[in-house]
Amino acid sequence: MTKTEIEEMALGLPAGERQALAESLLQSLVDEVPLHDWHERALDEALDELEKRPEAGTPVREALAEVRARVARGT
Repeated sequence: MTKTEIEEMALGLPAGERQALAESLLQSLVDEVPLHDWHERALDEALDELEKRPEAGTPVREALAEVRARVARGT
């Protein structure tokens, strides 16, 4: 089976199953793809800020809409 065929099959799954598959694939990378120190520090700082001020967080739907808009603009 080719990568393209696998992608087509995965994209044909219901949303919940695609989410579970994506989470599984990402988890499989945890031990194989190193997280740079600077990236880990940035994530820790963002998490600390969110824990101190949860109201400062952005709802996931809003964040995704912003990312999609940026991709569409090419920025």
